Amino acid sequence: MGLLELAQDKKTKDPEEKPKETSEQEVKFEDPHGLLAKAQQLKEQREKLTKKIDSTKKNVEVIEVETGIGWNKLGGRRIIYDNDINEYIYEITEPELTDFEKEKKKEITHLFKMLADIDAFNMQIEEKEKFLQQTLEKIILDNNILFIPEKKVKNFFSKITGKKDDEPEIEEPEIKMEWTPEEIEESKNKVFYYLFRDFLGYSRIDVIMKDDEIEDISCDGHETPIFIYHREYEAIETNVYFDGEAELNSFIVRLCQLSGKQISIYSPIVDGKLPDGSRLQGTLARTVTKGSTFTIRKFKENPLTPLDLIKHKSLSSEMAAYFWMAIENGASILFCGGTASGKTTALNALSLFIPASHKIISIEDTREVSLPHKNWIAGTTRTGFSSSE
Repeated sequence: MGLLELAQDKKTKDPEEKPKETSEQEVKFEDPHGLLAKAQQLKEQREKLTKKIDSTKKNVEVIEVETGIGWNKLGGRRIIYDNDINEYIYEITEPELTDFEKEKKKEITHLFKMLADIDAFNMQIEEKEKFLQQTLEKIILDNNILFIPEKKVKNFFSKITGKKDDEPEIEEPEIKMEWTPEEIEESKNKVFYYLFRDFLGYSRIDVIMKDDEIEDISCDGHETPIFIYHREYEAIETNVYFDGEAELNSFIVRLCQLSGKQISIYSPIVDGKLPDGSRLQGTLARTVTKGSTFTIRKFKENPLTPLDLIKHKSLSSEMAAYFWMAIENGASILFCGGTASGKTTALNALSLFIPASHKIISIEDTREVSLPHKNWIAGTTRTGFSSSE
């Protein structure tokens, strides 16, 4: 009997046999690497990171905690160690806004951008904070902005009936407020925290920028968290995300403007220096990178001295003495090394051996050198152009 006859015979014997149906569970996991599965996985990962990890868990250790950051000291940070994944995590803690408070923040932001017109570039930070607070208070007063949801206010009227001569006067309607003045002030302070953070600070990374122990801040796109490099704990993942591509693009444009540069499709890569001295490198989405990215290298407010290098055993006392004699006698020195190997640090420190009366001229792509000398001309390079442009 041939194969065709065998198949026909089997079909005749089992006429009611139905093809095997794929179970719902099998269909669900048929393509675990599809776009929907990846999107769900990304959402779960983001929710897990953005939520504050419970420090009471046995597998989580709180390493460092700092509070009192930002407006009214409402912000904070902490470093935890998760024994399940054997990694440090840098957590930002900020007040959580309700939907009502988010709407108030959006309304005040819009009014401030329309009404405020003053050049605050040359103001000190204390002057900026004072001006911003006065302006916000005036906007709230002039536009009758209340930090009380309407559903929280209820009217309790007396029932009006026919009044007789021997009956007392009917009391005026009273308004009973469920929110106390302290709660209203707390709600206002939460909104002010984000207004001050966004207008005077660095938005979502403001708390990170105020941490002196952080050397590097890196963003690889809105779908990934911010990564930092800590002086003690090295590379750490944070719980900070940008809500979307538009927010990240807007933030990078603002960073470039703060550094005195412009970023666009025509010029999608920018190297600059932020007002606090940090070095910025940013790229715009869909040009040279898939998504917008930025990297901020932070520097100490007070550069290291030769004594600091000797203390950290980066330089011996004999080497320091040799460089001192060489620099004072006009010798030429070339500092070479890879990225983040300490070239700028060594240059800043050894430049202190230059006599104070000597004239110094520096030319850099991005300002990094910081010297205490008075007779110093600090220059930066610029891109050349031709007459045809």
